[in-house]
Amino acid sequence: MIQLPMLFPGQGSQTVGMTADLAQASGPAADFLGTVNDSLDADLLTIMHEGPAEVLTETRNAQPAIVAHSVAIVKALEARGIKPSLVAGHSVGEFAAAVAAGALTPADGLKVVRRRGELMFAAGQEIPGTMAAVLGLKGEQVTEICARVTAETGVVVLANHNSAAQVVISGEVDAVAAAGQALKEAGARRVLPLNVSGAFHSPLLEDAATRFKEFLKDIPVRDAQVPLVANVTATAVTEAGTLATGFGRQLTAPVRWHETMEALCAAEKEAPAVVLEVGPGKVLANMAKRAYPHVKFISVAGYDLALVARSEGPLRELAGELDGPVKVRAYPGDIADWETVEGIVTRVNEDFGRVYGLVNNAGVTQDGLFVRMSPEAWGKPIDINLNGTFHFTRAVAPLMMRQRDGRIINISSVIGVTGNAGQANYAASKAGIIALTKSVAKELGGRGVTANAIAPGFITTDMTEDLPQKVRTEMLSRIPLKRFGEGKDVAGVVKFLLSTEASYITAQTLVVDGGMIA
Repeated sequence: MIQLPMLFPGQGSQTVGMTADLAQASGPAADFLGTVNDSLDADLLTIMHEGPAEVLTETRNAQPAIVAHSVAIVKALEARGIKPSLVAGHSVGEFAAAVAAGALTPADGLKVVRRRGELMFAAGQEIPGTMAAVLGLKGEQVTEICARVTAETGVVVLANHNSAAQVVISGEVDAVAAAGQALKEAGARRVLPLNVSGAFHSPLLEDAATRFKEFLKDIPVRDAQVPLVANVTATAVTEAGTLATGFGRQLTAPVRWHETMEALCAAEKEAPAVVLEVGPGKVLANMAKRAYPHVKFISVAGYDLALVARSEGPLRELAGELDGPVKVRAYPGDIADWETVEGIVTRVNEDFGRVYGLVNNAGVTQDGLFVRMSPEAWGKPIDINLNGTFHFTRAVAPLMMRQRDGRIINISSVIGVTGNAGQANYAASKAGIIALTKSVAKELGGRGVTANAIAPGFITTDMTEDLPQKVRTEMLSRIPLKRFGEGKDVAGVVKFLLSTEASYITAQTLVVDGGMIA
């Protein structure tokens, strides 16, 4: 069994389609999701899977949806032998953390956050309020300015202390606006209004908090099996009574997330090597990566993606289709040009905060018999396939070495292993990728960076679809599995090599060919 610290995100991480893949699969996650609607006596799963977004975003739906998503992932992780060693959740995420720690049953956790969301929604209707994110000022400065505005205009308080440079204020609409102006004058880099339905984590929710505490009296809270770092105190708690008290105080007390993360990650020698963010989105992991570079934050929601290709139109279309639960951005450019690639990698690092994985997947052919091959025909696959791989690997290597972590995955080909008549140029480029990968792996391994190659066989793509049927039939006869590969066959290997399970694998070439060259 593996035990790791787990973080659980709060409201705003919900997205239409959440848990749809888990619900369609089999196993503990799907089994749990099958109980969600019965636990709430409402069809939450349809809202989660199909939307519309404006209904899912309603506080009374968003909160149980986020907890349901997080708990489903916890169930999936448990089935793989991964359990929490410590948990913390941001606002409503604390209730998913409590379920993961065994302090609440999954059914009770859902009921609690459904009621919590209903009370918060009603409070926002009765006493209009709002919230705003403040970037670039310390929490002490923000607290001081909020106190002054409260005395002069109306209630506004520091509601979330997310990081050293990001806090959230909450309160009456006019007071938040006045505080925002005062904070800008005091040097805040930005003040961003949030699309919320109330003044959460502020005194305006006092009546809702009283009702919530009464509701909690009927919910059995048990001692946590692992420590839970509470929002309201930023201290590790296991005792049931202390947990219940903290749950009740949440609605009006600030979320002390920065202190939570400091306690978890500040001491490098004592800090965990890996921390999981469990739930939809990657907000918590992304927020922490820059502040705590010695800790590896992994979001179970998936990897943010930077896509690179020369054809800008299709590239941006694909990025738009994939963008959602994870961030996907397009960077058009010529990978055969070093300065272009260097600029792209610099922008990606700035936009995403770090580069964890690189997948070099360029592949062009210009087939012809070797004795008739022109220098131009020889050079094109070399320039794009091999030089493009060199350019990106060379550009990301210093970044990965500094962070002492990274995965380089280069897509070669079985043709690079065996050679092939009429494809000397393509075979040379793909064989060169294998040799490059092994050399890079040996140079960078001491800095925690792995490099591996994948050699696909006959994979159905637009390029292979253009081959004559006679060639396709002959190729199929040489494959023991009697089918052509699909993109997902290669993608599965890429996913594995990016994972922590592959951390001791480097300088290898994994052949994905259905047994063709065995």
